[in-house]
Amino acid sequence: MLKFNSELTINVKLTYSNDELECFKLLELCPDVFGMRHTKKFKGFLFSRKSVDGALNNKHNVKLRNFYSNPPSIPNHSLLCSDVDINQSPMYCAGRYNKFSRALPQSPWIIKGKRRFNTSVQELFSKDVQALFKAQDYTFSSSGREDVDVRMLGNGRPFSIELINPKRTKVPQKEIDDLMERLNKEHATNIKLNDMQTISKDDLKYLKEGEDSKTKIYEALCVSKKPLTDELLSNLTSCIPLVIEQKTPIRVLHRRANMVRNKTIHSMNITAVPHSSTNQTYFCLNLETQAGTYVKEFVNGDFGRTTPNLGSLLNDPDIDILALDVLSINLDWPPKKKYS
Repeated sequence: MLKFNSELTINVKLTYSNDELECFKLLELCPDVFGMRHTKKFKGFLFSRKSVDGALNNKHNVKLRNFYSNPPSIPNHSLLCSDVDINQSPMYCAGRYNKFSRALPQSPWIIKGKRRFNTSVQELFSKDVQALFKAQDYTFSSSGREDVDVRMLGNGRPFSIELINPKRTKVPQKEIDDLMERLNKEHATNIKLNDMQTISKDDLKYLKEGEDSKTKIYEALCVSKKPLTDELLSNLTSCIPLVIEQKTPIRVLHRRANMVRNKTIHSMNITAVPHSSTNQTYFCLNLETQAGTYVKEFVNGDFGRTTPNLGSLLNDPDIDILALDVLSINLDWPPKKKYS
């Protein structure tokens, strides 16, 4: 029998009222399988397709003749078609997004049935993409995520949308571009979409494979109670590349396993920010880090759960972070657009 994968699947459900009655001989033929199921008062249909196929494939024709007549008796009921289900294989739309708001989560934030924020990055455009492809449903995923109060600037964050059972399988790139332009105008204060396009399932592999190998560039506004001396700044740059140990941050312990992660800081530099305060020093911290580094905790130390941290390197345990931006996610994805 030839087997092949099809993008369109048609499932036809056929029912026959005497199915179980005609299968009852299997209780004698395979007592080790169906006898046990019958004794345990198996819930539902006693003879599933999988169990019957498995039993018959292991029996010789000679043994079957002892239990079933040849030729078989004429059925006294018709075979009925009870349902026809048509499904299209998923399609995938990908791109990159910028987030400009410090009060916008990436996905719906619902705690104990109550929303914390009115909307999310995902909700601002995923439903529109679903409608364009006339899909039954969708699944949103991305290359990592930023905190609610963190902006995603620069080249944006890669994302993909799996479109489940789409009715449109050939959507011109111009329609995708038009949708992207409209959404960027509607949500200009919150997000911006870039490089939206249809991709193949194989293209998703590189998105996942790049999770550990990619690097990210951050910019953070920080505050210190001590002045930044040339000696301290020199010590800071001389320790690069820097491997740090991070226990799962306290703020995410409720949803992530408590473990230690080793992450690498690839580059780090500090620029003083002029300010009228006489007892505090404000500075801009630029970092290039391994993906998965908790930058906030690297700055504030997270009560010693991240070591070394910026406070220990600058000999100031009171250093804190005021604002954080992601400037770049160094992952060449999605693929270049293929216009149709």
